[in-house]
Amino acid sequence: MRRIDPAGGGEWRKIKCNQSEGFFIIGYEPSSSGLGGIGRLLLAAWKSNRLTYVGCVGTGFTDRTATALRKQLYAL
Repeated sequence: MRRIDPAGGGEWRKIKCNQSEGFFIIGYEPSSSGLGGIGRLLLAAWKSNRLTYVGCVGTGFTDRTATALRKQLYAL
C-alpha cells in the first residue's frame, strides 16, 4: 500500500504489483546507526547461469532486531 497524502492525512491506496522478481541475499552492510546491526541487504539475481549483484535495500528493522539477526547470521 502507498500513502497518498505525504502530510499525514491517513489516506492509503492499495496498488497491485504486476511484475516481480526473486532475489538472493548475498550479504549485508553494517548499520551506521546501531552498533553491530544490519544496515542494508546486498542482493543478487540469477542471470546467464550465475548470480549477479543487482543492488542493496534497507531493511526497516529496528536496531534491536537487526543486531539479533546479525548475530544469528554470523553463527552460520
